[in-house]
Formats: sequence, C-alpha cells, structure tokens
Amino acid sequence: MKKITTIPFALAFSTTVFAQQEVPHIFTPSTPAKAAEVNENFDSLNSRLNELSEKALPENITIVNVEIDCTENPAALNEAYLENWYIKDLSFNIKGSCYGDIDTPRKEEDPSVQVHGQVLGIYGVDDTAELIDNDLTGQVDLLGGFGGGLYLNNLTIKTSGDFPVFYSRNAAGSVRNVSFIYEGEGYSGDALWIQEGAQVYLSDLTINGFNGGIRGVNGAVVRSLGNINIENVERGVSLQNSLFRGRDAVNISASENAVELDFNSGWEGFDSSLTISSGNIRVADGSTMRTNDLSAPASRIDVEASELGGSNFNIKELYSQGSTVNIGNSVIAEYLEAHNSSYVSIYNTQVPAISVQGSSSMGVWESVVSYYEANKGSFVEFGDVNFEGDVNIWSNSTTFINNSTFNEGSRLNVASGSFANIFGGSIIAPDQYSCYGGTVDIENVDVNSETENNCIDSGGMQDMIDMYKNSRNN
Repeated sequence: MKKITTIPFALAFSTTVFAQQEVPHIFTPSTPAKAAEVNENFDSLNSRLNELSEKALPENITIVNVEIDCTENPAALNEAYLENWYIKDLSFNIKGSCYGDIDTPRKEEDPSVQVHGQVLGIYGVDDTAELIDNDLTGQVDLLGGFGGGLYLNNLTIKTSGDFPVFYSRNAAGSVRNVSFIYEGEGYSGDALWIQEGAQVYLSDLTINGFNGGIRGVNGAVVRSLGNINIENVERGVSLQNSLFRGRDAVNISASENAVELDFNSGWEGFDSSLTISSGNIRVADGSTMRTNDLSAPASRIDVEASELGGSNFNIKELYSQGSTVNIGNSVIAEYLEAHNSSYVSIYNTQVPAISVQGSSSMGVWESVVSYYEANKGSFVEFGDVNFEGDVNIWSNSTTFINNSTFNEGSRLNVASGSFANIFGGSIIAPDQYSCYGGTVDIENVDVNSETENNCIDSGGMQDMIDMYKNSRNN
C-alpha cells in the first residue's frame, strides 16, 4: 500500500542520454539518402523519445510513504526504493526481514543512483522489522549524504558486512530504538559512521559485535537523547575533529578504548552518565572531555595535550601529558600522574598515589593521599589533605601544604634543590620529615633547632649563604 502526498514542483529532464544514442543510418555530405532510411531514423528517434518519456520523473510528487511487508519477499524494500528512487522525501514503514543496500539495482534497467539531498526514512511497524544483508552485495549499506537525511526507527540491523549505516556531507538524521548486531567473523568496521559535517541524533541505541561502535570524523556532531549501549567491540566511541553531546546513559564495553577523542574533538556529557565496564579513555591532540558522572573502575584515562574536566569520577588511573585536568568528588583507585608541564587540579578526591613530573603543576584539595612525589621542577599545592604515606619532594620541586595532616606512618622527604612550605595549621611531628639538601618552612616551628632531621628552613639556608660569602670576603 502506498500513501502519496503531493507538493507541486518543477522537474527538469535531461536529454543527454538521448543525444548520445546512435541512429540506424549515418549520412555524409553529398551522399544521396533513401527515403526508407530517413524514415527508419525518424522511427528510431521517435521510439527512443517514447522510452525516455516513460522513464521521465512524475510531476508534482515530492513526498511518498510506502508500507512494506518483507515476510515473503526480503527484496520488497529494495524493489520499492528502486521504483521511487527519484522522490526527495521518501519513507518506508516495514515489517519482516528486508534487504538493506536498497539502492542496489536488481534488474538491468534499474537505476543505480541516490538523489542528491534525498531524505530517507525507514521505520519498523512491529518487532519483526529488521534490515539484513542484501543478497546481491552482502551489505546493509544505508547512506545519508549531500545535505539529505537518513532516519531509522524501531529496527534491528543484522549484518556480516561492514559500515552498515553511514552519514556524510552535511546530512542530518536520527537513529532511534535501533539494535546493530554483527553476525560475521571478519572486519566489520564501525556500526555507525558519521563524517563531514553530518549531525545525527541517537537514542535507545544498541551496538554489539563490531570493530567499532560509533565513529565521527571531520566535523561530525553526535547528539545522544536516550540510552546508548555498546558492547563486544574493540572501540566504543571514536571521534576525530568531531563533537559528542550526551543525555541519559552511555554504557560501553570495549577490548581497547571505550572512548577515543582525537584532533580537537569534544565530549560534552554534563547531562549524561558514562559507564565503562571494560576499555580505556584517550583524550588527545587538543581535544576536550567534560562529564559529571563517569563510572569506569577498571579503566585508565590518558590525557595528551588536551583537557579533562568534571566530577563524580570512579576510575583506576589517570595520566596527564602536557594537559589540563580539573576533577572533583571522585575516586582514583590506583594512580594519578602528571608529566610535561601539565596542570592538574583535584578536590574531594581519594587518590592512593600521585606523581608530578617534568615542570608540571598540581593543586589537591580536600582529598586523601597515600603516596606523593614531585620531581624535575614541579610545583604542587595541597589544602585540607590527609597524608597516609610518604610525601617525597625530589629534584628542584616545590610543595605548599596548607591545613593538612600527616597521619601516623606518613613521612615528608625533601631532596636537594627542593622546598616544602607547611602552614595554615598543618600537623606534622618532628620525626615525620627529613631533608637531603632541601629546605622546609613549617609555620610556628624552628626547623633549624631540630637537628635530628637534617632540615633547615629558607631563612637558615640564607644564613648559610651569607656565612659562606662572609668567610670568602675575610
């Protein structure tokens, strides 16, 4: 059954194909022409004009909705598309298992084309609706492109091919209540590929078994309006110079990276939760990730020349390379490390071990720290922190400790060229700190009088310098 809504518009028909056809007889100058041959040429041209007229696009049809039942004929959707390929706004309500790759010609006379800017919709009418590999190509291969649209709703997509749904070149669309299932054994690509300025809305999406779940490339925008579940993949969501904006829940299980952000990509997840049962997170090359609900207790986050921000993180490890990190109200189960001039700020966070290297800076407030080391010209400020293990300030580094407590079993070690300033009511016992050529200032404590820890304060260091200079002058 077809339901056709008409809106008038003008259709131009090209005679290019007609002009290129050959006639039965070719005449040259000064060659007599027989009337029968001339008439035969006219008959041939008239026949071809009639053929082209039959194939001309119908006028006044811009929107078509077609009801398709593939229960007895899986090719029904493919055939219906080929019958209506010229429609600018074309939608199908389907049930049963229908072949994808719907623009594939099934007969010699079928066109092999998808209209520029075409808006295509495929909607399931019941729970039998699914798209399967086309018997001629072995692919589902649905494309929204060239400023058009592709809208998929209430479907299951099963394929042994690769890249079943593809958006490109400023296309728009949505994928709602759709399950992608990979049934093959070879390379599957990504279930959903979005590129070149395309924008797609996703909700109630499930992806299972592909090499990749969702990939955005070159200006793609992915907007999540409902739950997304990606499992049994190598990579969950991979973006290159693209943007993800999320609402509701995103759940990912991946063997490699659950989230990859490269080349100035962004993840704006303030209104969504991100749960990763397996797989890591990589934020690199000028990218930014912000989220306020991240549960990834077995995952490592690598931030490389990029930015990470948010709260309510539950992660295993965090590594920053030349990046900016701001997180709070979180748990880092094992390790936090900053390198290469990173800036890291954390508050109200449990961190068993912290390492700050390579001229990096860090601020830690209202947190619990079991182990800490600063090295190679780094600068760190602590406020309202409970130290439960060693605090090591190595090679030319500086640490300020404000209103913090060194619990029993914790110890401060300050190496040559380094400096620690302990103030604001911080609590540390004389036998909890030692110096190896470094200096320590402790508020309301005469460090220079405590000989058992080999420490002097910054004033004592200046006194030693003055004494040395005076002795040389004498």
